[in-house]
Amino acid sequence: MIPRDMRAKVIRRLLALSQDDFSEVRAKSVSSIGKLSSVINEEMRKETIERVLFASRDAYLTVRASSAEAIGKLRNNIPKDMELDVVNTVIQLSDETEWSVKEKAIISIGLLNGIIPDEMKAETIEKLLKFTEETNEFIKVASVQSLGEFGNSIPRDKIDAVVERLIELSFDFDWNVRKRCASALEKLRNIPKDLTPGVIERMLNLCDDSDWIVRDAAVRKLGGMGLIIKKENSRDVINKLLELTDDFDSTVRDSAVRSIIRLKGIIPKDMKEEVEEMLKFRHPKESD
Repeated sequence: MIPRDMRAKVIRRLLALSQDDFSEVRAKSVSSIGKLSSVINEEMRKETIERVLFASRDAYLTVRASSAEAIGKLRNNIPKDMELDVVNTVIQLSDETEWSVKEKAIISIGLLNGIIPDEMKAETIEKLLKFTEETNEFIKVASVQSLGEFGNSIPRDKIDAVVERLIELSFDFDWNVRKRCASALEKLRNIPKDLTPGVIERMLNLCDDSDWIVRDAAVRKLGGMGLIIKKENSRDVINKLLELTDDFDSTVRDSAVRSIIRLKGIIPKDMKEEVEEMLKFRHPKESD
């Protein structure tokens, strides 16, 4: 923890080092600036963003990658009059051929969704959807993660394509892609009603994934989807979660119990006794 009276001094030193002759020093300095976003005072915000944007044009890819990552972490430090420059910069970085720069820029696009102008959002979503088609798994994962960050701000005319693509990608051979899809689908609270049953069905299928990390993600995220789970699907959801309270993995078991607790409002009446009995055994405090 940096003492409050030393924070400005530390940031100023890092800003100076971001112009060092050695690329590795520049890269590490920019990366550290991003990690220290919460300690940058208001007076230093403009200079900090200017230096990080300057680093995005560095000849060395390690520096550009650090800049692409730091931009997203600095989202709460961007002056209003610099927002468009920042958005355009990170979008340009996402078009780089070097995957290490591209990946971090894509993640930052998601983190910056709140400052992307409405007139640019449809085009940005299209770009992210296109990135999900790349063979590089790091790019694919970053794109899915970024789509999830947009949540309710995805334009109405793009939400169908996003939901359908995430469902399609949830069959990917890479467990991390499947996991990210489960997380992203939970964040899309404006899923069209006609697509909701398909989303819930796919989440239930992911609860049976061969990889416990994917099962855990799907189980946890189902717990946050109470508002879109229809009455006709509630029994299947609760049954699946009850089943997973006996999963061989302890993390999945714990997540299943927690999700059932979060979904108490949709538990069918004839299943409440069974749920209460389970909670007495798995989560005594909740059943009291």
